[in-house]
Amino acid sequence: MRRTVLISIWLNVCIVAANADAPRTEKIAYTIQPGGNGGPFRIWMMDPDGTDQEFIMEGRYPAWSPDGKRIAFVEGYLPNDRLRVSDPDGRNPETLFDLPGSISDLSWSADGTTIAFVYRPTALGIPVGGEIDNGAIYLIDVETGEYRDQTQDAESDYRRPSFTPDGSRIVFDVGYSPSRIWSMDLIDGRRNLIVDGPVGGWFPALSPDRSTMAYVSYDPETGLSELLAIRLDGIGDAILLRRMTKRLDYFHYPTWSPNGKSIAYVEARTARNDQRLIIRVLDRETGRDRAITADGFCTSPSWFDPDPFPLSPIDRMLGTWGDLKSPP
Repeated sequence: MRRTVLISIWLNVCIVAANADAPRTEKIAYTIQPGGNGGPFRIWMMDPDGTDQEFIMEGRYPAWSPDGKRIAFVEGYLPNDRLRVSDPDGRNPETLFDLPGSISDLSWSADGTTIAFVYRPTALGIPVGGEIDNGAIYLIDVETGEYRDQTQDAESDYRRPSFTPDGSRIVFDVGYSPSRIWSMDLIDGRRNLIVDGPVGGWFPALSPDRSTMAYVSYDPETGLSELLAIRLDGIGDAILLRRMTKRLDYFHYPTWSPNGKSIAYVEARTARNDQRLIIRVLDRETGRDRAITADGFCTSPSWFDPDPFPLSPIDRMLGTWGDLKSPP
């Protein structure tokens, strides 16, 4: 009888521990609004080919921790967002940040100690303090909950931060017409311009080794939406995907596969009879581009692989973060 009890206890302990473990296969977490704009936000998980789709929890903007054992996400409804962290299955949620306002664009540091995010005291144009506020990039310590406004600039709208490998800098886009992509030193605040030009750049996404950056360019006059990649040594950029879009269709939220061979991104379809946000995956080696979601408003994909393949030699090239400059 005693042996049976011990075995039962051991099994229960293993089951509890397994729930907090990282997934054993590749998974993409993403946000979906089944009913479109105005519907509830939900976080789902799927395989990179779009199969095995599974509801996880209410929320949006999921972001895998580097070890895959936790997911950061935004919970609540504007203007009362909360930044939370949970197990991959949604269990054991903890609140890290809950000041009134909107929260978006979550990104983990490579060591898993810090999360960068965009905070607006105003949510979707609803004033909290009397005026409509721009987005600021905040950094929060995952263990202590201590946070700070990294940008300290109320005159500009900051978006989509992403950490460099050593955690010393972030890249982000800022402004409109055009939006520009910059990097910032987290110690002294020094900034370097990465992407400029007539149409600028949006949605910067660093490759797993942070030597390459994908980003989106969109020209509202021509309807040309491009997904590009730039080598961060200033050599230049390469067009990953070029598509002449109709009306106001565009790309956003590119995210790399952990092995650096593919990029998931969101295609926004805005035609009157076809309004959807579709997650697609582009294979960098073959050029194959396929949709992995079909219905609803799917956005903000985050990709985790427990055992990524080695990166190619060209992607291991280190960027010169102190001397970043725009491509010619």
